[in-house]
Amino acid sequence: MPEGYSQFFTSGKGCRVIDVDGKEYISYMASYGPILLGHRDDAVEKAVHTQMKHGDCLEGPNKNMVELAEMLVTTIPWSSWAYFAKNGSDATGIAVRMARAATGKRIILRAPSSYHGSRALWQEGSRKRLFRQGIVEEDTSHIRPFVFNDLDSVRKAVARDGMDIAAIIVAAFKWDYAQPQELPTKEFLEGIRRICDEQGVVLICDDVRSSMRIDPRGSWETIGYGVQPDLTCLCKGIANGYALSAVVGREK
Repeated sequence: MPEGYSQFFTSGKGCRVIDVDGKEYISYMASYGPILLGHRDDAVEKAVHTQMKHGDCLEGPNKNMVELAEMLVTTIPWSSWAYFAKNGSDATGIAVRMARAATGKRIILRAPSSYHGSRALWQEGSRKRLFRQGIVEEDTSHIRPFVFNDLDSVRKAVARDGMDIAAIIVAAFKWDYAQPQELPTKEFLEGIRRICDEQGVVLICDDVRSSMRIDPRGSWETIGYGVQPDLTCLCKGIANGYALSAVVGREK
């Protein structure tokens, strides 16, 4: 971080946060994405505190979870079901397991520069030494690279490992750390959708970073040229920063 950048904070309200020295800042980062309604939004906090009176970690799901699943399935036009977790790393990891279970295959294609969470399988190719520490070869042995918006790189990966590819995971748009952002091209998205259909591969849209920001129906509903994934990963944006994530999918 830049010299003098505050790293410890005491509180936040609306669009502002306060650090341990009492300095106030505009929260342009929105806590790296999930604070869509502002810190400690009154309506969100009221709902949370109301539920906390009934309990937090219960023995099973409550009606709120069912209602939220129904809301997501109603909102995201192609989806049929929702599976809940607590963070984005859980969501992408669950999506990978689902893809492997559904296809009986092992290999996952991903752009190495894209961030898909903190799990070991995503740290292959990381530019940050900290993220590579503690990672062994077996953790990433079934991960293969492609370049975002480069359909030829996807074709080459499929030509090499096509018979064993379970899924292609793609960020809703390119937002690599400290790099220029880039929207997906029509050729790229339509091309990977066609490849997935032809090869029996699951297409995963990692919408964690942009959950509910570009379009409540899923980012690709606005920037995806009509392309629909098989699984989409959502995260704390659906809960204004609280520990909640989801994988939504279609029946196939």
